[in-house]
Amino acid sequence: TSDHGYPDRSRGLVSDGWDLLKAGIPHDILLTNDNINIPFLLYYPGVKPRKVKHLVSTEDIVPTLMDLLQINLPYEKKLPLFGKSLIPLIDKSKINNDSLAFFKNRVIRSDARFSLQKDRMTSLQKNNYHYIVKHDDGSEELYDTNSDIKERNNIASKFNNKDILHFFRVYFKRENLKILNIQ
Repeated sequence: TSDHGYPDRSRGLVSDGWDLLKAGIPHDILLTNDNINIPFLLYYPGVKPRKVKHLVSTEDIVPTLMDLLQINLPYEKKLPLFGKSLIPLIDKSKINNDSLAFFKNRVIRSDARFSLQKDRMTSLQKNNYHYIVKHDDGSEELYDTNSDIKERNNIASKFNNKDILHFFRVYFKRENLKILNIQ
C-alpha cells in the first residue's frame, strides 16, 4: 500500500513536478481518485486471489490484521477503530449480511490539510459518488464515478443531484462536529 497516488497525466499534471509548482498546487491537495486511491494488496496463507469491488480504506488494515491474528481490541482503547475487517469480503465463507451492508453503505473520508490550516479540503465517497468540499470557501464538487471515472464533469450544480448533495452536506457537517468534539 502507499500514502497517496499521483494525478492522472491526462490532467496535465505530474505530481511534485514543475507543472504543479507553476499551478500553485501541492500534490497533497488534489482529492480526485487518481491522487487519493492507492493500491492495497493483502496475502496470507490459504487466501485465493480476489478483487474486492467495494470501497475500502486504509482504516480497514488494522481491523483486518487483528481479525487474521485473532486479536481482540484492548479494553483500554478510548476511540473505536473506524474501519472493518476485510476478511468477509475476501473469504466468501465468512460473508454475512452485516458486513456487506457496512461496505455497501459506508462513506470514505479523505482530508487534505489539518484542522484550521489554509486550503483545507475534504473528500467523501459513497458507492459511485465522490464529493469534494473546500473548507475555506465552501465550494463543492460532485462526481459520478460510474459514468465519469476520470472525474472531469462536476455535477454538483445539476438539480437531479440535490438529494445526494444534501446527504453529503449533512454527513460532512455531522462528522466535522464529531471531530471537533474529539479534539
